[in-house]
Amino acid sequence: MFTSDPMTGAAAKKMHDLMLAIEEALPRRLNYHHLGRDEIQRFIAKHWQQVEENPNPTTWTNAFLAAKREDWRRFVLGWKVHEVGPLIPGSPTPIFVHYWHPSADSLRPAFKHTWENLAPPEAQRVILDYWTKGDLPACVELPQLYRADEPPAKTCLDGYELCFDKCRVFDFPDPQWLNIAIVHELAHVYLFATHDPTHWMEPPERHDEKQRWHDEMERLVKEVLESWPVDMAMHCALEVHVKREILTKVEAPRVLDRKA
Repeated sequence: MFTSDPMTGAAAKKMHDLMLAIEEALPRRLNYHHLGRDEIQRFIAKHWQQVEENPNPTTWTNAFLAAKREDWRRFVLGWKVHEVGPLIPGSPTPIFVHYWHPSADSLRPAFKHTWENLAPPEAQRVILDYWTKGDLPACVELPQLYRADEPPAKTCLDGYELCFDKCRVFDFPDPQWLNIAIVHELAHVYLFATHDPTHWMEPPERHDEKQRWHDEMERLVKEVLESWPVDMAMHCALEVHVKREILTKVEAPRVLDRKA
């Protein structure tokens, strides 16, 4: 029960200011799904009585992050009924696919092959240790990545979630590129697990600085992969393909706009 109406007068301003403070303080690198001001506002409204007693932004930012992590844990574990894993046989780590797709069954042998043949034993140990001791269940997601400038695979939630675009990774011109895409994301996880400062830093605000930060992360991934038994020529071919694909998707609407 609200002690005052959170949508009017001084209460509305308090809610708005706290909402902006939480939004500003959230770690942008986590890439939380569907995170918007409306969700923050609902969270504040739910705890409005406690907010009025203690409106400290740091307290509520930490509380919101804890709630999001718990929501994510429940969401992922709730999808285990649809799992096609475990993706790493014999491992106690709860890594599984939670968005099923007709081609999802082919991900399991690809992931197993990549894990056993392209990730060295020491890297496997580091990654499994990180996943096992973390406070989130590790998982693979098969969403459709909607933004035209997004790659077909990415690592989210500090390395606990690997996302593969279900509409693209199973249709690569070379089927072996799926293995390369998997090991590329595993290298990101490895860098999170070994506390690489570039992976753990907050993304810069400015576009040019953010691009340099992203390029540095990718450089570090390549550095790791060069020390693993990975065909870097194949990795380069996949990288060129992805860049061309993104360029086509981004430029095509611009060309149509110019013609219109």
